[in-house]
Amino acid sequence: MKRVNDFTQMKEFVAQNAFGRNRYKDVGCLDNRRVIVRIGNVSYIHANYVATPNHPKRFICTQAPLPKTCYEFWNMTVQEKSASILMLCNFIEMNVKKCAEYFPMDPGGSLDFDGVRVVCKKQDYFQFPIETKVQVRMTHLDVFVPGYPVHSCIHYHWLDWPDRGVPEADLTPVALLSKLKNSSSLISLWCLSATVFSQKYGPPGPLSSHFVDWLIANGYESDNFDRPDVGPNGSFGGKKRATEHIRNEPVIFIHGNGDAALHTQAPLATGWSRSIQYFLEQNYTEGELYATTWGDAWGSGSVLDSYSTMHTCSNLLFLRRSLHNLF
Repeated sequence: MKRVNDFTQMKEFVAQNAFGRNRYKDVGCLDNRRVIVRIGNVSYIHANYVATPNHPKRFICTQAPLPKTCYEFWNMTVQEKSASILMLCNFIEMNVKKCAEYFPMDPGGSLDFDGVRVVCKKQDYFQFPIETKVQVRMTHLDVFVPGYPVHSCIHYHWLDWPDRGVPEADLTPVALLSKLKNSSSLISLWCLSATVFSQKYGPPGPLSSHFVDWLIANGYESDNFDRPDVGPNGSFGGKKRATEHIRNEPVIFIHGNGDAALHTQAPLATGWSRSIQYFLEQNYTEGELYATTWGDAWGSGSVLDSYSTMHTCSNLLFLRRSLHNLF
């Protein structure tokens, strides 16, 4: 489907094209969610706040810095007190330079952008709790902006993100987001275009933040999220007995058809089923896993009928309760 921009909602973006501060003229920046930089002498940057259910400004999604926008980028980082910067692209892709060198990569090195100095303190690599081929390099930085306290942050660079593509599906993004979510500060993300961003991120699940605490606080500690229309056949897991102990951080899955949650053999096997099975093999218990459908689980009883079912208001409200505390 061709992406269509409504430039009436992006007036400042259009105005800034003449000044060369936008990487692409067809990848817009919305006026109503735009980050306004109040440090320094340039207020515009191609960056939007991204909300989550618990925070209206949890993330900042911004374009890859240009040589002339590094100054604004670091002023924004200091202004918003971003503790984490996540880089999902490479400096060179398809033999074309796609990003300015906006931070130093050698320990002890520094870069200066119109009086804003960025210093590299050290580098190491993210230690994933799962087996993966992915490498994420962590660069610990200090940012010096005249008149402001020194700002420390960590830059995460996913080194082997494929050109014009996405990585193989596994739990690596979940592990990385699990680390980043512990920060109470804004998280800055950048990539080459809004289209690529939607491919790379999509929905923010499946990891839940302090999900059991939320269940208890809302009186759902014994709720296994049985679907009101199909009963227990529409969900799996959940803490059912007071004697169950929660040792691992709970995980919630939403699957969209007649998966029945734990079928692992063809023709019913799905990605959600295999994911649940994976966690069970990692010594998770049913009380630490939650799975529910977002449509009629079986319809007439045939998995082939599930695509034609209606998503009623009551079902969506029920699902919303399940999703309330995701990120």
